[in-house]
This record gives sequence, C-alpha cells and structure tokens, in this order.
Amino acid sequence: MVPSNKAAFIRKHAHLEVQEIIAEGKKVGLELDSGYVSSQRSKAKPGKGRGAKKGNKAPTTGAAVKNSEVALHPVDLGPEAEFKRYAVIVGPKRARELLLEVEKFLGKK
Repeated sequence: MVPSNKAAFIRKHAHLEVQEIIAEGKKVGLELDSGYVSSQRSKAKPGKGRGAKKGNKAPTTGAAVKNSEVALHPVDLGPEAEFKRYAVIVGPKRARELLLEVEKFLGKK
C-alpha cells in the first residue's frame, strides 16, 4: 500500500538519514529525491518555516527544560512527543497531578 502523503512519510521516518528515507519510501512505492526529503525535514524542525519568530517559543522553566532538549529529538513528532514536551514545561510533579486528573476523568466513563 502506497502512503498517500509523502511529507507525512518523511516526518514519520525523520530519525533516518536522507538516503535511508528514500530507500524506505521506494519499498512502499514512493518516489522521493534527496532535495524534497531535506526540504520536508527542514520544515518539520521546531521554529522553522513561515512566520517563525524568535519570540514564539514555549515558556521554559529552569534546568529541567534545558536538560530535556538533549533527551528529545528535535524532529520528534506526534502526541507522545508533545506530551513529553508539555510535561517538561510544567515539571514532573505537576505533570503527574494532571495525569491523575485525566485518569480519574476517564475512569468515570
């Protein structure tokens, strides 16, 4: 089955090198070239693309965020990565509290 969206395929495989993405794409019937792959990977990086301004970053608090920049891959996408980024911003204690609230809410259904 051929993926319908080349850009989404590239974002999904952003952890691979450009030539590896091209090879994986070929396996599923996508014709990709290195210029297109590089362009899409560049657009997927935080703070890049149209309208990006220096002041539009998420608020940061202390050393936890600085240390997390090493732990989180810069092109890590998806809801789990987003959850991790928010947990780092609010801190582990508050993240646990919020997660307990969500679990209680889901338990009521």
